[in-house]
Amino acid sequence: MASSETGGVKAMSIYGRVVRERERLIGMTVEERAWRAKFVKSQILSPEEPIIPKNYYKYFNNPIRRFFMAPVLKFEGLLTPFMGSKCAYVTRNTIVGVCAIISVLHIAYYYYRYNTATWVRKACWIPIRVPFFERPGCTNNNGLVRPKQFATLGFENSVL
Repeated sequence: MASSETGGVKAMSIYGRVVRERERLIGMTVEERAWRAKFVKSQILSPEEPIIPKNYYKYFNNPIRRFFMAPVLKFEGLLTPFMGSKCAYVTRNTIVGVCAIISVLHIAYYYYRYNTATWVRKACWIPIRVPFFERPGCTNNNGLVRPKQFATLGFENSVL
């Protein structure tokens, strides 16, 4: 019982009689059917809709976001006459996403490149450098030269 999907209770349909339109309309008068047809037709949007109020963007976005999005929205406004509003919107979001990914990659590269482990710091990246494996006839092997060269984190080069 505990392992069944319904917990031992018989499963039933939640649709009932609303699945089919004919069954939904059973018991309705002619006026109710006319009202329902009018209501369904009123749900179709006109070409001018949705209507966006004048200060909608200002009220629903904070000042910092508006400041950072101003150049991108200006760029979208320049693209809209050439591409249409939907295509310009997709292009704007694609460019913003690609720029965000590139920025994150640059920050990660900078942090990894300039915050590597030294013997002075405890919390930082420890890059693992895999030495070249020796192949027969390979003369340019830059592996470990001294025994104490491994895992010193630059202690041998310190001024102290």
